[in-house]
Amino acid sequence: MHRRTAHARARRHRCRPRKEDRAQVADLIGARVEEVAFTASGSEADLPALRGVVPASGRPRAHVITQATEHPAVLETCRTLERLHGAKVTLLPVDRQGLPKPTALAAAFTDDTVLISVMASNNETGALQPVAELATLAHGHGALFRCDAAQAAWAGGSSGAATA
Repeated sequence: MHRRTAHARARRHRCRPRKEDRAQVADLIGARVEEVAFTASGSEADLPALRGVVPASGRPRAHVITQATEHPAVLETCRTLERLHGAKVTLLPVDRQGLPKPTALAAAFTDDTVLISVMASNNETGALQPVAELATLAHGHGALFRCDAAQAAWAGGSSGAATA
């Protein structure tokens, strides 16, 4: 945090999240307070979320599915997973509205699929992903579902992220 910030609350708390902040975020996304973790940025949160799953899966060619319009931090991390861990990454195409087709996701699954990663809302295009539907598909195939919902609150909700 910059010393000269005009935001009095940030100065007073030195940008450390308080219990009330954690509770407010948990309520927003339908999580338990202990499930909420804060990082300095969304990009910082992407790395451990993605890089932890592939090695922990124990699969020699773990498969990750994401969308072509995903945030660059996620796309670069996926490239790193391919290079360092031999992961296979599928980039789902999106339609004119910026949405991956759930049928394309269903067709992309393999026996080695361990993770699906999408952002709830795209801050550049405004596309709101069908998060609950995508999460249901992922869980139905035994894969974990990761959703970056950092931009979703501005869009009036989490686009079903709470049910994912």
